[in-house]
Amino acid sequence: MKRIGLVCLLILWVGLPAGCTHADAPENRRPLAVQMIYKSTACGKMVDTLKDKPQARWIADRTDLEVLFNRRDRRRIGARPPKWVESFNFADSGILFVRMGQKPTGGYHLEYIPGSAYISNQTAEVGLQWVAPAPDQMVTQVITQPCIMLKMPKADFSRIHIRDGHGELKTAVNRDRSD
Repeated sequence: MKRIGLVCLLILWVGLPAGCTHADAPENRRPLAVQMIYKSTACGKMVDTLKDKPQARWIADRTDLEVLFNRRDRRRIGARPPKWVESFNFADSGILFVRMGQKPTGGYHLEYIPGSAYISNQTAEVGLQWVAPAPDQMVTQVITQPCIMLKMPKADFSRIHIRDGHGELKTAVNRDRSD
């Protein structure tokens, strides 16, 4: 009887991890090459609505990109978009623009989590770390509006979900318009 119990335990011990590993691996999940190209803590003027909420926008052409930077720079004399804006190739790539929302102090920012982007069922999933200052951290006393821009290939996805480091959905966008 002990021998049968040991054999059953051995079968479960050897077979169970393989079954669990297979169950956790999502099917139809392809990695997506993403590159951080811009980030700032002063992105409030780049988007006009929902100042305190996270937002995302898909930028598919140079005109959309220039509009964002012109909104930011409209009150700054001599301000111009970064040089890379003129040379960005929109033929095979687009830009995912994500705003954290308005924050009461410095110390907040967004970071791309390397290797966290993939496509599954026509949806691109992108992971960002939503960094906040520690409660006892000394920070500047200024309202900030952190953002990040990610270069993404124009692949076969129609929607983009932006998740935090814990997998929580923070915001989403369709490729043809922001939500």
